[in-house]
This record gives sequence, structure tokens and C-alpha cells, in this order.
Amino acid sequence: MKIKTIGFTLTALACFTGLASAVQAQTSKSATFVTTAAQPKEAGPWQTCDVSFVNVDDRAPSVVIEDVPVATVKKQQELGMKAKMTAGSPVMLFAWKHEDYRPFWMKDVAFPLSIAYINKAGRVTQIEAMTPYNEKTQWSNEKIVAAIEVVPPTLSVLGVKVGSEIILDNCPNLVNGYFEFER
Repeated sequence: MKIKTIGFTLTALACFTGLASAVQAQTSKSATFVTTAAQPKEAGPWQTCDVSFVNVDDRAPSVVIEDVPVATVKKQQELGMKAKMTAGSPVMLFAWKHEDYRPFWMKDVAFPLSIAYINKAGRVTQIEAMTPYNEKTQWSNEKIVAAIEVVPPTLSVLGVKVGSEIILDNCPNLVNGYFEFER
């Protein structure tokens, strides 16, 4: 996974399981923070996608996360972040063809996660903290077509809040053949 910050002076701590790295862009117009995305070893093949957010807070950095695995089929979605993964930063995008209320839970997931629910307009509608091994179902408050899970405090460090817009790149099968956000 690569994270690019564009046009900001930034000193932030990007926290991922097993990795804490300082991202610094002092005077340059862009800087790149590179880490390897964890890839699922099961229920493949998995599509990958580049994910970026347009944040509601202009002071927040513009960020691109590359090579995010995308769970598009039921088996992948049920397996989610409890899949055996390669070494790297855990992040996963879930996507559906149809908008609906969606449940998530943390059964058999050994580390905390944050989840951002995304509506058909490509906007974050809700962000929730999820506790390891919790079998309580966490439903989206609104109908959604996507959700992204990351380890905390990644979303807050990246400035992602309710109202932030998600942009998907380099995933033509997903966007063209699966769904497109209604802009």
C-alpha cells in the first residue's frame, strides 16, 4: 500500500498493525509514504483498488491508499479481515452492487478496526470503532454500497470524517463492471 500526501505540510503518525511510521512532507508539494498492503491468502482472486478521500476539512491531507483488497463476493465478505493475510498493513474495502443496510461484526478478528460506511454518492455516512472478537452485529445507519475497514487511528489521522468523499482508481472491473458512485 502506498499513501501519497499532496500539497500539505504534514507530520502524522500512520498506525497499522505491526507498523508505526511517521509521514513527513515539509516543504515539497508532495510526499509519498510507502508500506506493503496485507493481501488475503484465501477466497481469491481478490481485486485491488486505489482508494482516496476528499475530506470535508480542507486542512486534512489528500491521501491515496494503493492496492487495497476489495471483497466483492459473499465468501470474501464473510471472511473479511479474519482471512489469513500476507505481512503488511490491514485495510479492506467491501463493495456491493445494490444499496442496502449492511451488518459487520468482529468474530475471530484479533485486532481493533475502524469502519467507514459509504453511500451510493461515495460519501462516508458513519464511522464506527470495532472491538476484537466482538460478535455483536454493527449495522450501517443508512443504506450503503461500500465500507472500508482499517486499524485505528488511521481514519482520524487521514482526516476522514462523516461527509468525506471516497474516490476509487485503478480498479476498472470494480467501478465499470460492479458499481459506480452516483456523483
